[in-house]
Amino acid sequence: MDRGKVAISMVNHRIILFFLSVLIGPSALATDSDLLRVATTTSIRSSGLLDVLVPAFEQASVYKLELAIVGTGRALRLGKVDVILAHAPASEQLFVECGWGVERQPIMRNNFVLVGPPADPAGIRGNAECWGGTKKDCRNRVRVRIKRRRFGYSQERTSGLDSVIKVNPKRHAGINFNGSKAFSDWLQSEKGQQLILNYRLDGEQLFFSPGL
Repeated sequence: MDRGKVAISMVNHRIILFFLSVLIGPSALATDSDLLRVATTTSIRSSGLLDVLVPAFEQASVYKLELAIVGTGRALRLGKVDVILAHAPASEQLFVECGWGVERQPIMRNNFVLVGPPADPAGIRGNAECWGGTKKDCRNRVRVRIKRRRFGYSQERTSGLDSVIKVNPKRHAGINFNGSKAFSDWLQSEKGQQLILNYRLDGEQLFFSPGL
């Protein structure tokens, strides 16, 4: 076969593909590969929960997870992932309302606890501003794992709601939407929820049902 004709044929093929992508839109470029890119928060990673969820999902599905461990804000800005695990409800809702994400499904919650010595040197006992204010408001806040209640005070607030969001394939090319749906559905399934609720660290349950 004439090489010139082959070259022209390849060029025409690329031109056709280009115009199809323009006419049909980015959603046509969504993939259905076995690689699923997940952006998840550092807290979920550091808790050790991912070490349980990742192999369990990969064993139950055809997908291989590629993780990007970042903060919630960055996770919502990455744009090069298929699905997001985050815990900033207001930002997540805006992300979906603006069309960047498809659905936001809460999958678990955890508790934030602020503890301090009896003398309360920081002067923040009973100060609700510590939960909604800046680091300056609460001075040096430290997250600790409570093993014994030998503190002067303990304030607990249930505010850590984690959700899963599928990235909208109409806004980003190459999104594995089938994979993101499979992962989202699995996290909400009885099996996924059992793994989340039964996970323990030093004998303590870290995550709870989002509805409780």
